[in-house]
Amino acid sequence: MRIRYTFAVACIGATALSNLVAAPAAQATDWFVADGEPCDAVCSNNNMLAISSGAFKNGELFFVCAADSAGEGVRPGFNLQPKWANICMVPWGKDARRETDYLCACE
Repeated sequence: MRIRYTFAVACIGATALSNLVAAPAAQATDWFVADGEPCDAVCSNNNMLAISSGAFKNGELFFVCAADSAGEGVRPGFNLQPKWANICMVPWGKDARRETDYLCACE
C-alpha cells in the first residue's frame, strides 16, 4: 500500500534567517507498508530509493520509517541492517520500541 505525503525541506545553518535566500522545492515522499522487509528493499521493489537520515558507525544507513506505537499516533523511527532490518525502532521516552508494523519512507 502506498501513502503519499508532501513536505517542504529547508536547511538552515549558522547564518541568520534573514540571510536565507531560498528554500528547496517541496519533495513528494511515498510511504509503503513494510511487511517485515528492510526499507531499502521495500523502496527498491517500488522503483524508489529509501530515505536515509545518515549512517551508523558500522557504515550501514539509517532508513526512515514510521509506526503507530502503542496506538498513540504514527511517529518516525529508523530501520537499520542487519540487526533491525525487519523492525522500525521508534523513540519512546528514554527508550525505543521495536515495531513490527511499520511504513518506509521512499523517494
